[in-house]
Amino acid sequence: MNDLRAVELLIIKNKPVECECCNGKMFYQSGGVYKCQDCGDEQMDDFGKVKWFLDENGPCTSMMILKATG
Repeated sequence: MNDLRAVELLIIKNKPVECECCNGKMFYQSGGVYKCQDCGDEQMDDFGKVKWFLDENGPCTSMMILKATG
């Protein structure tokens, strides 16, 4: 039952919990960035993607952000 709950949380909150590279556990760093405790791979949640896009491109319309980050 805990595995099902983890999947539900992943879908609801869109926060990476398992590393795409090695299946290790992801830990929150800051600003929407998560880092794998095993291999060091970094992944971003939706907030992190938008933050990264705005940091790189400056102020943009919501449509530009949507097209770039999904």
